[in-house]
Amino acid sequence: MERIHYHFPAEIDFERNYGYSADLRYLIKAVAGIHGKTGSSEFETPGPDIGAHQNMVRAKREVAVEISEKRMDFLPLTPQNLAAVLPTVQHHGMVDFRFTVKYSYFDKNFNKGVLQNDVFLVRATVDGNLNLQVAAVDGQGRTLPEEIANTIETQLKRFKG
Repeated sequence: MERIHYHFPAEIDFERNYGYSADLRYLIKAVAGIHGKTGSSEFETPGPDIGAHQNMVRAKREVAVEISEKRMDFLPLTPQNLAAVLPTVQHHGMVDFRFTVKYSYFDKNFNKGVLQNDVFLVRATVDGNLNLQVAAVDGQGRTLPEEIANTIETQLKRFKG
């Protein structure tokens, strides 16, 4: 069964092909390891109201990863629920993910604040090679679509599973 999302956008913001010798299940195991990870360091970004105020805040990222479920919904993809997901995936084919990048920061009074999430849909196709298509579907663009592809690529290089 291909885990593709019915409403995947026709307009893609970023696409990259990779030489890839593993199967789709290996990719899903690696991507599950991204869920709940935070960026390695804080970064500067405009505050909560990008248009009105240009004050900068030091924010942290946290990534939530979900996998397409029954073409209409998404299911969290975590190392804990891999055993339930993997039997439903072919060795080759297509799978869609939703990456939600959440941002938090502390203001000058050390009160925690949150910024609007960036949401991306990622279509991975494995057929002897790996093709990643990334579409930004919501947010203010604090994270770029190619950064999502780079995160997946880095995780694949580091993953030992």
